[in-house]
Amino acid sequence: MRRTRTILTAAVLAAAGLATAAPANAEEPPPPGTATITQVRPVVLATPDGSASVLFHYTCSSPDGSGHLYVAVKEGPGISPDNTSSAGAVSYSSTNWQVDQGTNALRCDGSKHLLKASLRKDPYFPSEAPALSAGRALVQICVTDSTGLSLDYSMKPVVITRS
Repeated sequence: MRRTRTILTAAVLAAAGLATAAPANAEEPPPPGTATITQVRPVVLATPDGSASVLFHYTCSSPDGSGHLYVAVKEGPGISPDNTSSAGAVSYSSTNWQVDQGTNALRCDGSKHLLKASLRKDPYFPSEAPALSAGRALVQICVTDSTGLSLDYSMKPVVITRS
């Protein structure tokens, strides 16, 4: 027990030393954060024109109250929580059309909030790609605050509603 604790302590200290010795790289993803994403609506509501919404609760903290939100819904034969690449997507809607503005803005004040993310066909995906269709899709929710990055990836049914 004592030997295991000593080995684990040494490993943690070594990892911390490497992390602080390495230069910061702007391309590295943020570290895991303490923000929470909960109670994701069991379905994605989509319209024939390509817009969609995802409803969920979140909590995050930043000194200035800001954060970054990314929500995506991807459909495709190989898309799953283990294969999230948009390269295999047939349809792809996201918050990239309105980043951190309006209904897609977070309030990172340490309180629990309800957010209805507004998605449209992703502007960086081929424009000829079809809109979301009824069926199962990957829902990716990413919240970044001053503590790092928190993720929630799950498969949800897409329900098509009237525009």
